[in-house]
Amino acid sequence: MKRKWIVFWPMVVMLLSLSIPAFAAPSAPMFWDIAGVMDEADTEILNQRAEALSETYGCGLPILLVDEVSEDGLMADAENAFYDYAYGYGQTESGLLMMIAVHTGDYALISLGAAEEVFTEESFDNLGYVLVEPYSNDDLLGAFTAYYDLCAAYLSGLDVDAIMENLFASNIHTDEIFGMIEGVKPNFIMDYAGFLTTEEAEALEGIAQSLSVQNGVDVAILTLSSINGDLYPSAVHIYETYSYGQGDDKNGALLVIDESTWSYAFICHGTAKSAMLDGRQALVEDAFLPYLIEDEYVNGFRAYMDTFIEIHTFWAEGGFETVDMAVDTTITVPGLIPGVKPNYVTDQAGLLTVAEIAALNAKASILAATYGCDVAIITVADMGGGSAFTHAMDIFDKYAYGQGEDKSGILLLLSDADRDFAFVCHGYANTAFTDYGQAKIEDAFLPMLGRNAYNQAFETFIDKCGEYLKYASEGRIVDVNFDPEEEATITIVLAAFAVAIPLLVAFCICSAWKRQMKTAVKQTTANAYIPAGGFALTGQSDMFLYKTETRRKIETSSSSGRGGTSTNSRGFSGRSGKY
Repeated sequence: MKRKWIVFWPMVVMLLSLSIPAFAAPSAPMFWDIAGVMDEADTEILNQRAEALSETYGCGLPILLVDEVSEDGLMADAENAFYDYAYGYGQTESGLLMMIAVHTGDYALISLGAAEEVFTEESFDNLGYVLVEPYSNDDLLGAFTAYYDLCAAYLSGLDVDAIMENLFASNIHTDEIFGMIEGVKPNFIMDYAGFLTTEEAEALEGIAQSLSVQNGVDVAILTLSSINGDLYPSAVHIYETYSYGQGDDKNGALLVIDESTWSYAFICHGTAKSAMLDGRQALVEDAFLPYLIEDEYVNGFRAYMDTFIEIHTFWAEGGFETVDMAVDTTITVPGLIPGVKPNYVTDQAGLLTVAEIAALNAKASILAATYGCDVAIITVADMGGGSAFTHAMDIFDKYAYGQGEDKSGILLLLSDADRDFAFVCHGYANTAFTDYGQAKIEDAFLPMLGRNAYNQAFETFIDKCGEYLKYASEGRIVDVNFDPEEEATITIVLAAFAVAIPLLVAFCICSAWKRQMKTAVKQTTANAYIPAGGFALTGQSDMFLYKTETRRKIETSSSSGRGGTSTNSRGFSGRSGKY
């Protein structure tokens, strides 16, 4: 059995002391934070990584963080824990265990069974080296990730000496890439600059993994606090050194950000490089840069991944052979790809929160799937002049909105700088949204836009579209001869009559009964009040008090109105104006 005992004071971190007895359970996770110094999410990530590596290589790789050390010492506690919790694999009980006393910064490493042939005294030094720097900077997740990466390198038979030499001699700050091992592909999201929370990094990592697997091309992000030398050559070096890319051509894209200079490099290789030709790389940059400028890193990184994958997918299907971007003079929405339908709600003007966009997208997606008709919203900061209605038609055509052969859909365009709006309908939407119905929809959401209640306005727009699509699917088109709001009003009036008439009849009956109960007789003359000698009239006059006038409308053949939808030569209908 090989052992190593090291006291490394730089590893001492500010931690809360917990009085949790060590090894109180009959079984334990592979990564066990007994001292309780890490986030549960980080602990779960490391435990899954440790279990996966242990199963893959048949070698237990437990790490235990403890707050208390017995009188026997840390090394004895580590050895006892290895056997007490059955961390060894196979007949030789192969494994490498690290135990860290968090209150002192001491750690112990022991290798047992077949692992003794892999993890030598020299390997202990290397494992400690990659661990200590991020650990002393309180980056525990980065520290243990680097440790497990190097363990994988040893177990897979890589040239660890070359890995360590590169780590020592790299022209990039070595303290920035401790979580990355040469020849071992790291996570797709490596945030050493600290732009993201743990939860945000995990969410983006899951998205990046899914996109990369589904499309056969890596889409990765690396943020660093600083880089020695030029950024672009360093980014190329990182891509080549740390095994980014898929397949023989190393297909993939890597976005590297240097926090110290607020600069970035976006490099592509293999099929990704081909897909980004003809200026399409600028489309990706236009998608994420506005967010990064506003320090909205989650949104920026998501825009980078989504836009890159959309362009790569469209290119792989031969889509750009049919899109003549050179002669295109119509409005261009930053981040959107001609011929590729974006999300149903695209907020380039920044009028909505991320949560609001997600909720609106979900509503619109359900309607599109249910009725086969797109319901979409796009906001832009500035249209650059021109007609909002024309721009809306151009955007509808240019960015592949509409479903089916007739391109059924309704699109609302809003320009924040001009306070212009327009919505256009095409295909089946011209049937579902008549001229009359479009006016009703506008009346519903336009006052909210005027108050800058954008989320409320867009939600109302989508809800109204869903309501009218539902009526249309039932064969009841909202038009001059059918207005559900007027029908509701008539129903209320009829209900009121239904209640009022019985009450009126009851009132008349009760009044008749009341009159029968009176004994006093009504007099028809005033003789009782005339003096015995009579009275003389001294004067008289006529005074006009009021008149009663009755009017009746003369109905004509055109009084019932005209229904239906008016479309232009491009097959669009719709409305536009100011808000």
